[in-house]
Amino acid sequence: MSSQRQLMIKEKIKDCMREKLQSYNRETDNMPFHYRLLGRDRMALYSFIQSLNTTFGVSIYEPVAIALARERFQVVKTQVKPFNQISTEAQRQIQKSYRRWTLKGMLDLDHEVLIAEELWDFFGGEGSYADLLDAFEMAGIELRDEIDSYFEKFK
Repeated sequence: MSSQRQLMIKEKIKDCMREKLQSYNRETDNMPFHYRLLGRDRMALYSFIQSLNTTFGVSIYEPVAIALARERFQVVKTQVKPFNQISTEAQRQIQKSYRRWTLKGMLDLDHEVLIAEELWDFFGGEGSYADLLDAFEMAGIELRDEIDSYFEKFK
């Protein structure tokens, strides 16, 4: 990943975080047992992180994956539905009663499922995962005071 690309990703992360810090409203304050056990500050942080996970999926991970993949592949698509139909055998397997469904046997885990380093290096080439982690770390360092200030009000 080029340093220019890493800088763009870092700025995207910072923009996303600033937007979240400015617009975030907790979904519920009605968790009296949790608040008494963990404290208001920890519950605020927990709630914020849960919301941030959703935001990152839409605002960070997918756009970054697309940007990285466009540098390596001629065609890049998202939200693709690969099949309109499934085989009779697949239907039978899916509908077996009282069987625990697991990935093993349903997917070729060595070739069809990529996570973490394998996934990001597939999108952007070798070293992309490490560069992405560095971009998140740099954004976190640069935003540290803003994040601390935001959560100070919950102490």
